[in-house]
Amino acid sequence: MKAIPEWSNYYNRWKNASPSPILLNALDRFSQENLCFNKHAIDLGCGIGKDTFYLARNRWRVLAIDKEPEAITAIQSGMQEVCDKLIEIRQTSFELINELPKSYLINASLSLPFMNTWNFYQFWPIIVDSLEQNGRFSGSFLGKKDSWFKARPMTFLSRKNIELLFRHFDIELFKEIEFGQATMLGNMKHWHIFSIIAKKIMQ
Repeated sequence: MKAIPEWSNYYNRWKNASPSPILLNALDRFSQENLCFNKHAIDLGCGIGKDTFYLARNRWRVLAIDKEPEAITAIQSGMQEVCDKLIEIRQTSFELINELPKSYLINASLSLPFMNTWNFYQFWPIIVDSLEQNGRFSGSFLGKKDSWFKARPMTFLSRKNIELLFRHFDIELFKEIEFGQATMLGNMKHWHIFSIIAKKIMQ
């Protein structure tokens, strides 16, 4: 089994990437509601900050979490371009998190699948508990048709698994795609991705 590539390769490749389309969709849904609420978000696996900075530029306060030192350094450097008072940084792995602050948006752009299954299911209730009622989750998961399934100690979910995860949510977008594309190191693989936007309807 090959080791997961160094994240520096990923960061270099995506340093000029746009914010996640799933995040943009979720923010648009908040805008359409025209409600007054505490604009606090958590960006899980923030990487070099493409989503974090976009949120801050749109006046969200953001807790940006990543375990990789290079990600934290990139966020700290980029904070000079936005209001740094809107961004809080936490360098840690998800496995070490016991509690998250109450938030109206949790964004996880394909970061959660890199947890092993046991740790993922321990962490998921913490995510759900931190979301305020009418808050939203935006993010992506890997499906069981992905090339990495059974080849890596990660989390892969079925449609039914995801429906159970979001049983206390109104699922507003549920997109499943499969495609072939190179990894960050240029190796071809089959991707199986679920993208989700879900609004919490029960505490």
